[in-house]
Amino acid sequence: MQNMPYSHGFFEIYAYSDMNIPAKVCFCPDVLNPNSDIIFLNHWHPDTEIWLPLSGKAQITIGDTGYAASPGDAVIINSNELHSGIRLSKNVDYIFAVFSPYFFSADESQNIFPCFKNFIANDQYIQNIFSMLKSEIIRNDKYSKTAKTGLLYELTAYLM
Repeated sequence: MQNMPYSHGFFEIYAYSDMNIPAKVCFCPDVLNPNSDIIFLNHWHPDTEIWLPLSGKAQITIGDTGYAASPGDAVIINSNELHSGIRLSKNVDYIFAVFSPYFFSADESQNIFPCFKNFIANDQYIQNIFSMLKSEIIRNDKYSKTAKTGLLYELTAYLM
C-alpha cells in the first residue's frame, strides 16, 4: 500500500507529499488476513474519499448505512463521515482517492466540503477514470503525477 494514513483512535490524518496537489490515489491489492474480514476499522477524517472495489465484494458502512460494493461501484465518503469496511467475499482488491478540503479551494482560508452522493452503482465513466489512475500508479514515470492530478480533477468535476 502507498502512503497509508496515520490513525489516532477513530480520527485519521492523511499526509500529502505535495500540498500544491492535496490529493492522492492508492491501489490496494488484497492482503487477506485469514482471521478477519475487516478491510478498515470505523474511523473519520476531514478528507473526502472515493473507494472503488476492483475485485470481490465489500460492505462499506457510512454512518448507519451499509453499501454492498462490487467492482465498478463507487462509494464516496464525504468529509467527517464515520465509515468502516468489511469483506463480503474472499478477496477484495480496491483503489481509492482521497482529497484534502484544500483540493476544492485555492484559498486556504476557505474550507469547502462538497457533499456527494454516498453510493454510485456501476458507473462506466468513474470506472474508466480509476482504471487510468491505476495505470498511472503502475507506470510511475515523470508524467504520472501530472496525469493523476488531471484525472483527479476530472473525477471531482464529474461528481459535482
